Amino acid sequence: MKEIKFRAKSRIGNNWKYGFLTKTCEDSGDKYWIDVSDSNDSYEVDPNTAGQYTGVEDLEQNEIFEGDIFIPLYFPPCTTVEKAIQLHEFDKDNIGVVTFEYGNTVLKKKYYRDKQLSDYIEQEFSHYQSNVGEIYKYKNNIALGKVIGN
Repeated sequence: MKEIKFRAKSRIGNNWKYGFLTKTCEDSGDKYWIDVSDSNDSYEVDPNTAGQYTGVEDLEQNEIFEGDIFIPLYFPPCTTVEKAIQLHEFDKDNIGVVTFEYGNTVLKKKYYRDKQLSDYIEQEFSHYQSNVGEIYKYKNNIALGKVIGN
């Protein structure tokens, strides 16, 4: 089961804060807060920077949040997942932004071409190598790519 947490930039200091996202309705308008999980601190945050944790890490062990810019691994023809990881080359044609749609984590790419982020996640990814007929399935919660921004 994935951990429920959010990330957003604080209005004071412009630092990333991690925890539970809440909203208050005040006379001056709605305000959004991150309640930090391991303390009693709350920070007012910019809602435009808020993103939920996907429950997945990239190849460099960074947590992936909604709104992150993600670049998947490049798979040359007839390449195994292990070989692609070893080559550590990335597919610059498929950079996208991580979003949630209809209950799924989706990689939104340029020109509105969508790709399921789960296609790049080892636990759901299977790669068919036609020259030997092997199917590779992975059990770790690691996305086959890396976060390059947000």
